[in-house]
Amino acid sequence: ALRLFDAARARVVPNTVLYSAAISAAEKGSRWEAALRLFDEMKAAGLMPNTITHNALLSALGAGGRWREALNLLRRMEARGPAPDICSYNAAMQAAVAASELDAGLSLLRRVQADPELCPDSYAAHNMLLEGCRLAGRLDDVGRAKAIKEDIRRLRLAPADAVASAVVNGQERTFRNGAPRNQPKLNAAVDELYARVRAETACALPSIELGCLLTAAPVMCM
Repeated sequence: ALRLFDAARARVVPNTVLYSAAISAAEKGSRWEAALRLFDEMKAAGLMPNTITHNALLSALGAGGRWREALNLLRRMEARGPAPDICSYNAAMQAAVAASELDAGLSLLRRVQADPELCPDSYAAHNMLLEGCRLAGRLDDVGRAKAIKEDIRRLRLAPADAVASAVVNGQERTFRNGAPRNQPKLNAAVDELYARVRAETACALPSIELGCLLTAAPVMCM
Protein backbone atom coordinates (compact mmCIF):
# COMPACT_ATOMS: atom_id res chain seq x y z
CA ALA A 1 0.00 0.00 0.00
CA LEU A 2 2.85 2.40 0.73
CA ARG A 3 4.36 1.62 -2.67
CA LEU A 4 1.02 2.52 -4.23
CA PHE A 5 1.10 5.81 -2.35
CA ASP A 6 4.59 6.56 -3.67
CA ALA A 7 3.41 5.74 -7.19
CA ALA A 8 0.31 7.91 -6.80
CA ARG A 9 2.18 10.99 -5.61
CA ALA A 10 4.46 10.73 -8.64
CA ARG A 11 1.36 11.53 -10.70
CA VAL A 12 -0.75 13.77 -8.45
CA VAL A 13 -0.20 16.09 -5.51
CA PRO A 14 -1.12 14.10 -2.36
CA ASN A 15 -3.93 15.48 -0.21
CA THR A 16 -5.07 14.81 3.33
CA VAL A 17 -7.13 11.77 2.30
CA LEU A 18 -4.16 10.12 0.54
CA TYR A 19 -1.79 10.78 3.44
CA SER A 20 -4.33 9.48 5.96
CA ALA A 21 -4.75 6.27 3.95
CA ALA A 22 -0.97 5.85 3.71
CA ILE A 23 -0.53 6.33 7.47
CA SER A 24 -3.28 3.77 8.09
CA ALA A 25 -1.49 1.35 5.74
CA ALA A 26 1.74 1.88 7.69
CA GLU A 27 -0.10 1.04 10.91
CA LYS A 28 -1.46 -2.19 9.43
CA GLY A 29 2.06 -3.10 8.38
CA SER A 30 3.40 -2.43 11.90
CA ARG A 31 5.58 0.38 10.58
CA TRP A 32 5.13 3.16 13.11
CA GLU A 33 8.30 4.91 11.94
CA ALA A 34 6.90 5.17 8.41
CA ALA A 35 3.58 6.45 9.78
CA LEU A 36 5.36 9.17 11.76
CA ARG A 37 7.51 10.12 8.77
CA LEU A 38 4.42 10.49 6.57
CA PHE A 39 2.70 12.57 9.25
CA ASP A 40 5.67 14.96 9.48
CA GLU A 41 6.01 15.05 5.69
CA MET A 42 2.35 15.93 5.37
CA LYS A 43 2.67 18.90 7.71
CA ALA A 44 5.85 20.06 5.96
CA ALA A 45 3.88 20.08 2.70
CA GLY A 46 1.39 22.53 4.22
CA LEU A 47 -1.41 19.99 4.70
CA MET A 48 -3.36 19.95 7.97
CA PRO A 49 -3.79 16.46 9.45
CA ASN A 50 -7.39 15.94 10.53
CA THR A 51 -8.79 13.76 13.30
CA ILE A 52 -8.79 10.67 11.06
CA THR A 53 -5.11 11.25 10.26
CA HIS A 54 -4.23 11.63 13.93
CA ASN A 55 -6.21 8.50 14.83
CA ALA A 56 -4.31 6.48 12.23
CA LEU A 57 -1.02 7.68 13.73
CA LEU A 58 -2.25 6.95 17.26
CA SER A 59 -3.02 3.38 16.21
CA ALA A 60 0.36 3.03 14.47
CA LEU A 61 2.23 4.24 17.55
CA GLY A 62 0.25 1.93 19.80
CA ALA A 63 0.86 -1.06 17.52
CA GLY A 64 4.56 -0.26 17.64
CA GLY A 65 4.64 -0.17 21.43
CA ARG A 66 5.21 3.61 21.45
CA TRP A 67 2.58 4.31 24.10
CA ARG A 68 4.27 7.46 25.42
CA GLU A 69 4.34 9.00 21.95
CA ALA A 70 0.69 8.03 21.47
CA LEU A 71 -0.38 9.72 24.71
CA ASN A 72 1.69 12.81 23.90
CA LEU A 73 -0.01 13.02 20.50
CA LEU A 74 -3.42 12.81 22.15
CA ARG A 75 -2.47 15.58 24.58
CA ARG A 76 -1.46 17.78 21.65
CA MET A 77 -4.83 17.11 20.05
CA GLU A 78 -6.58 18.11 23.27
CA ALA A 79 -4.53 21.31 23.54
CA ARG A 80 -4.26 22.44 19.91
CA GLY A 81 -6.68 20.38 17.85
CA PRO A 82 -8.05 18.80 15.89
CA ALA A 83 -10.42 17.77 18.65
CA PRO A 84 -10.01 14.08 19.54
CA ASP A 85 -13.05 11.85 19.19
CA ILE A 86 -13.85 8.60 20.95
CA CYS A 87 -11.75 6.71 18.39
CA SER A 88 -8.75 8.81 19.44
CA TYR A 89 -9.20 7.82 23.07
CA ASN A 90 -9.82 4.18 22.15
CA ALA A 91 -6.56 4.07 20.19
CA ALA A 92 -4.66 5.70 23.05
CA MET A 93 -6.28 3.35 25.57
CA GLN A 94 -5.32 0.36 23.47
CA ALA A 95 -1.72 1.59 23.40
CA ALA A 96 -1.64 2.08 27.18
CA VAL A 97 -3.27 -1.26 28.02
CA ALA A 98 -1.03 -3.17 25.59
CA ALA A 99 1.96 -1.73 27.45
CA SER A 100 0.38 -2.59 30.85
CA GLU A 101 0.38 1.14 31.67
CA LEU A 102 -2.85 0.95 33.63
CA ASP A 103 -2.33 4.23 35.51
CA ALA A 104 -2.13 6.02 32.17
CA GLY A 105 -5.22 4.14 31.05
CA LEU A 106 -7.13 5.22 34.15
CA SER A 107 -6.17 8.84 33.49
CA LEU A 108 -7.53 8.51 29.95
CA LEU A 109 -10.74 7.01 31.25
CA ARG A 110 -11.31 9.88 33.68
CA ARG A 111 -10.90 12.39 30.84
CA VAL A 112 -13.43 10.51 28.73
CA GLN A 113 -15.90 10.29 31.61
CA ALA A 114 -15.65 14.05 32.14
CA ASP A 115 -16.64 14.79 28.53
CA PRO A 116 -20.44 14.64 28.04
CA GLU A 117 -20.04 14.05 24.30
CA LEU A 118 -17.53 11.22 24.60
CA CYS A 119 -18.81 9.42 27.68
CA PRO A 120 -21.96 7.84 26.17
CA ASP A 121 -19.80 6.05 23.56
CA SER A 122 -17.04 5.02 25.95
CA TYR A 123 -17.97 1.38 26.61
CA ALA A 124 -14.98 0.18 24.56
CA ALA A 125 -12.52 2.35 26.48
CA HIS A 126 -13.92 1.13 29.80
CA ASN A 127 -13.86 -2.51 28.75
CA MET A 128 -10.30 -2.34 27.39
CA LEU A 129 -9.04 -1.03 30.72
CA LEU A 130 -11.21 -3.55 32.58
CA GLU A 131 -9.61 -6.42 30.66
CA GLY A 132 -6.15 -4.94 31.27
CA CYS A 133 -6.81 -4.91 35.02
CA ARG A 134 -8.08 -8.47 34.95
CA LEU A 135 -5.04 -9.69 33.05
CA ALA A 136 -2.66 -7.88 35.42
CA GLY A 137 -4.15 -9.81 38.32
CA ARG A 138 -2.61 -7.69 41.07
CA LEU A 139 -4.72 -6.95 44.12
CA ASP A 140 -4.98 -3.23 43.44
CA ASP A 141 -5.90 -3.98 39.81
CA VAL A 142 -8.71 -6.28 40.98
CA GLY A 143 -10.07 -3.32 42.93
CA ARG A 144 -9.79 -1.12 39.86
CA ALA A 145 -11.63 -3.70 37.78
CA LYS A 146 -14.53 -3.68 40.25
CA ALA A 147 -14.65 0.12 40.14
CA ILE A 148 -14.65 0.15 36.32
CA LYS A 149 -17.48 -2.41 36.23
CA GLU A 150 -19.44 -0.16 38.59
CA ASP A 151 -18.73 2.84 36.32
CA ILE A 152 -20.08 0.91 33.32
CA ARG A 153 -23.25 0.13 35.28
CA ARG A 154 -23.60 3.64 36.72
CA LEU A 155 -23.11 5.33 33.35
CA ARG A 156 -25.39 2.81 31.62
CA LEU A 157 -22.81 2.03 28.97
CA ALA A 158 -23.33 -0.69 26.37
CA PRO A 159 -21.37 -2.06 23.40
CA ALA A 160 -21.53 0.18 20.36
CA ASP A 161 -23.36 -0.72 17.18
CA ALA A 162 -21.42 -2.20 14.29
CA VAL A 163 -20.11 0.59 12.09
CA ALA A 164 -18.58 0.46 8.62
CA SER A 165 -16.79 3.56 7.33
CA ALA A 166 -14.86 4.35 4.18
CA VAL A 167 -13.67 7.39 2.28
CA VAL A 168 -15.44 7.56 -1.07
CA ASN A 169 -14.46 10.25 -3.56
CA GLY A 170 -12.96 12.33 -0.77
CA GLN A 171 -15.97 12.04 1.53
CA GLU A 172 -16.39 9.74 4.50
CA ARG A 173 -19.43 7.45 4.30
CA THR A 174 -20.59 5.60 7.41
CA PHE A 175 -23.12 2.80 7.81
CA ARG A 176 -24.54 1.65 11.15
CA ASN A 177 -26.41 -1.62 11.46
CA GLY A 178 -27.81 -1.57 14.99
CA ALA A 179 -27.23 -4.54 17.29
CA PRO A 180 -24.55 -7.08 16.28
CA ARG A 181 -27.21 -9.76 15.74
CA ASN A 182 -28.42 -7.76 12.72
CA GLN A 183 -25.20 -8.47 10.85
CA PRO A 184 -26.98 -9.03 7.47
CA LYS A 185 -27.89 -5.34 7.46
CA LEU A 186 -24.21 -4.46 7.72
CA ASN A 187 -23.41 -6.83 4.87
CA ALA A 188 -26.06 -5.18 2.71
CA ALA A 189 -24.61 -1.76 3.56
CA VAL A 190 -21.14 -2.94 2.57
CA ASP A 191 -22.51 -4.28 -0.74
CA GLU A 192 -24.07 -0.89 -1.41
CA LEU A 193 -20.82 0.86 -0.48
CA TYR A 194 -18.83 -1.41 -2.80
CA ALA A 195 -21.20 -0.64 -5.68
CA ARG A 196 -20.85 3.09 -5.10
CA VAL A 197 -17.07 2.93 -4.96
CA ARG A 198 -16.98 0.70 -8.06
CA ALA A 199 -19.10 3.23 -9.96
CA GLU A 200 -16.65 6.01 -9.12
CA THR A 201 -13.47 4.02 -9.83
CA ALA A 202 -14.03 2.59 -13.26
CA CYS A 203 -10.37 1.63 -13.74
CA ALA A 204 -9.85 -0.34 -10.54
CA LEU A 205 -11.63 -2.71 -8.21
CA PRO A 206 -12.15 -1.10 -4.79
CA SER A 207 -10.86 -2.61 -1.59
CA ILE A 208 -12.99 -1.78 1.44
CA GLU A 209 -11.72 -2.20 4.99
CA LEU A 210 -14.11 -2.09 7.89
CA GLY A 211 -13.75 -0.90 11.46
CA CYS A 212 -16.36 -2.69 13.56
CA LEU A 213 -17.14 -1.54 17.08
CA LEU A 214 -18.74 -4.81 18.14
CA THR A 215 -16.84 -5.33 21.38
CA ALA A 216 -14.32 -3.45 23.37
CA ALA A 217 -11.00 -4.80 22.16
CA PRO A 218 -9.34 -4.69 19.83
CA VAL A 219 -11.02 -1.62 18.36
CA MET A 220 -10.17 0.02 15.05
CA CYS A 221 -11.84 3.27 14.07
CA MET A 222 -11.58 4.67 10.59
